[in-house]
Amino acid sequence: MNSSQPIIWLKHSKHIILIVLYALFFFCYIIIPPIRNPYSINLFLIVSSLHAFMGFLLWYHFRDTIKLWQTLWIYFFSRAILFFMYPWLSDDVFAYLFYGNATAHGFNLYAYPANSEILKHLHDSIYQLMAFKEFGIVYPPLNTLIVTVSSLLAQIIGFGSTTALYSWKICCLISEILTGFLLLRIKLFSHLNPKSVILFYCLVPFTGIEMIGQAHNDVLLLPILILFLYCGMIHFQKRSIYSSLGLGIVAGLLFGIKLVPVILILPFIILEGFNKNSFFIIIGLLATMILPSIIFFHGSLVGNHQALYGFLGVLSYYNSTLFNGVPLYLIRWTLSLFSVHEWWLIAPKVLTMIRSIVVIILSMFYRVFKSNQIAKTLYILMVGATFLSPKVHTWYMIPLVVLGILADYTSMMMITWIMILSYGMYSVYPPHENFLLETIMWIPAIGIFFWELKNKRKVLEIIGS
Repeated sequence: MNSSQPIIWLKHSKHIILIVLYALFFFCYIIIPPIRNPYSINLFLIVSSLHAFMGFLLWYHFRDTIKLWQTLWIYFFSRAILFFMYPWLSDDVFAYLFYGNATAHGFNLYAYPANSEILKHLHDSIYQLMAFKEFGIVYPPLNTLIVTVSSLLAQIIGFGSTTALYSWKICCLISEILTGFLLLRIKLFSHLNPKSVILFYCLVPFTGIEMIGQAHNDVLLLPILILFLYCGMIHFQKRSIYSSLGLGIVAGLLFGIKLVPVILILPFIILEGFNKNSFFIIIGLLATMILPSIIFFHGSLVGNHQALYGFLGVLSYYNSTLFNGVPLYLIRWTLSLFSVHEWWLIAPKVLTMIRSIVVIILSMFYRVFKSNQIAKTLYILMVGATFLSPKVHTWYMIPLVVLGILADYTSMMMITWIMILSYGMYSVYPPHENFLLETIMWIPAIGIFFWELKNKRKVLEIIGS
């Protein structure tokens, strides 16, 4: 054998080595001690930063070299590993599991807090791990029903809390696989290369970490977001009653998982104006919103508003917990500076009002005139709504990654890594959010987004070129 052959092979196979190294790095998240303390958090931040850098190298130097089968291998291999990652970075999954178990036993946790005496017999090991036990469910009804199905499955199988966790993770994995399938079908609606789309999604390691490893319910949003984009493109072409109803129904599904994404219907309402198509969009939206809600809030029909008030109350409290956004800090600081009465309660309401105004302005400014503008409009609306939210969790970035690449924008690869650094609040004990550090993180994140948007070029392609 020619002595130069191994050198030639290495020269042409650098991407293979990097692919294998990138995939194997997912094992690190299982090895890191699953305890939320400064040591584990700092280790996670170091590992995930190196991992994100590898994803960056693969995308910007080898995205044209990597084949579809290699992309799919990364996708399924990483998800299979992360399926066994313990959700230690957040308490949310334990809240899902307890709410689902209580609902499966016939209790309405929109009406009762988790620590209620009537639920005492359900206070198991999962209950001990959840946060905010003094409140009820903070998630919309459709999300609660899906979690309840996973809890019923766990009860049938048995073996306690471990089964409950992995039953929910199976639901997350199904949603993730459906997301991958829909991303592969993007060529039906766009000029984008399906391989490049799903490769980008895979090479942002936090998509798998947050959606499968930590099992956040935002994973349920992803296939519905893609489906909503598809329905929007179909509606733009047909502008019929049936396409209007379909669009409204899918928007209602988004609302059933998370409240904020329902804003994505605004560009289509503006597009149609005051005509029958707008009417059928709203009918479809309301039908899908109301049907799951009746199960939990039917008491309001006869004057019993306990469940409704409980839900609204927990939403209000939720805005005062950790992972507050920089805009909320600024509003709090301004109100306190002027000694506004109960400024800490007023600040989230002021920000919500500002966000609503900004979203409406963005919907009008980025009006849809061509079908290929839809993805960009939805992306910008979601970015605006997310970063002007009172709380900006790290996993809120993942739907932005999906919408961003579907709109042919790639800056979320860097922005997501920057926002993940907010886990650094746990690198001290007790956990503490540092407003100055948060602001320092947000400035480059927002700057990168606007730079890419203004220059209409993928910011990291310029860095990687």
